[in-house]
Amino acid sequence: MNLTLMVISLSIIAISLLIFNSWKTKQQWQQHKRILSKVKKIKLLISLLQKHRGKNAAYIQGDAQAKPIIAGIKVELKPIIEELNAEQLIITQERWLGFSDHWPRLASTAGDLSIEKSYVQHTEMIANLLYLLEDIAEHEHFNKSSFESLPNISLLWRELPFTVEYIGQSRAMGVAIAAAGASTQVDKVKLGYLEKKITELSSTVFKQFKNKGAHSRKQSTLLLKASEECSNLTSTIKLEFIDSTEVNVTSDTFFIIASNAMEAINSLLDYETQQVELYLESI
Repeated sequence: MNLTLMVISLSIIAISLLIFNSWKTKQQWQQHKRILSKVKKIKLLISLLQKHRGKNAAYIQGDAQAKPIIAGIKVELKPIIEELNAEQLIITQERWLGFSDHWPRLASTAGDLSIEKSYVQHTEMIANLLYLLEDIAEHEHFNKSSFESLPNISLLWRELPFTVEYIGQSRAMGVAIAAAGASTQVDKVKLGYLEKKITELSSTVFKQFKNKGAHSRKQSTLLLKASEECSNLTSTIKLEFIDSTEVNVTSDTFFIIASNAMEAINSLLDYETQQVELYLESI
């Protein structure tokens, strides 16, 4: 009788542990879902700030049409920032506190800064958010150890966002140089560095995707598009800004070329993020 009771008790304990572990795992995945939505907001925030940097450079160079676009970007940013400010995990991050202090000041003075100062301030602020994006992802274990069926997940918080950022930097810098109509030796060095970083990072991304194998036709299409647009951008940078002193490409044309590359990489990033969401929904 005692043995029977012991067996029953052990069985109850075992079942209880299984239920508890299942509940705990489900809670963890639910937390992943909530944080992933915030990660997407940070990514959108970065994209809008990159656009603000580019348009502000154009405005400083005398493009009056950029002014209402800049105002519109600020309107788009406000609810995103408010939503992120309501997330406890994010507002306790030192990088977010730095952004919260920096952005209001830059938003009110950006149009009055020099091209160089505007570029530097925007770029420092965006870099801060890129590292915040990576910090949050690491905090939530968004990596291939936790998502074995998504071997490229780490690219979503490192290589892909940083590739977009280097392209964004080249866009802001190239637009200003194109408006001037000539590239100095300093310009050549700066854009040469960005061209190298874009080539290195994009090659790393495309190689890893190729080695792991595209898991859908959609991904293959996005990957090909991203590769073509990045190649077009780096070729333009070399031809127009590095190998030639006189710049023939217009600011608007270069803005479009760089924007196409950014959009292509972002589309791949969005698709891969969606795969993480679908994976979480299936659990």
